[in-house]
Amino acid sequence: MSTKDTAALQTAATAERIDDRTKRALEEYLTVTPDIGRARGADDLVLVTSASGKEYLVDVRGGSCECPDATHRDVECKHQIRAKMALGLAAVPAGAAEACDIDPDLGQHCDAELRFAAADGGVVSTASDEAADDVVDLSEEHGEAPIDGTCIAGHERCAGISGMYMGEFPCANCWLYAPASAHIHFHEATDNGGDL
Repeated sequence: MSTKDTAALQTAATAERIDDRTKRALEEYLTVTPDIGRARGADDLVLVTSASGKEYLVDVRGGSCECPDATHRDVECKHQIRAKMALGLAAVPAGAAEACDIDPDLGQHCDAELRFAAADGGVVSTASDEAADDVVDLSEEHGEAPIDGTCIAGHERCAGISGMYMGEFPCANCWLYAPASAHIHFHEATDNGGDL
């Protein structure tokens, strides 16, 4: 058996060990935002917003989420898992980077450093240097970010800066280079439940 075949088998085995909810928490476009909207001022509460725009309040310490999966099945849902990872309270499982198509915006709106479990079972490393490399500095090349519904970094799932005016969460690049007016509209939209 070749080294390539062995690596493929190890990746497949790792993928099987990562449960479906954890895989969805890592791969789906979920944005975790502490201290915004209903989570404002609460240390243990965050909002998790899906690509569809649905927003769920997650209590990361108490272990609850208001989504149907957590409410009706009494399980740790993908929103809870994503929130814990984004806040550095739980590590991304060992081998997940190889086995999953991890959302590049994981943890982008949180101040905590992502943690990754090591394959040896105990050592956890942070991604502070890697995370900084994921944000593309386009300000010198493009000046102020465009407000035309496109993402400045080319992310397909980002509504761009224009989405901020409607309360949609942008990627980290659009967030960083958005004009102050976009941030004001974004906070007004999320604080008022989307009613501008």
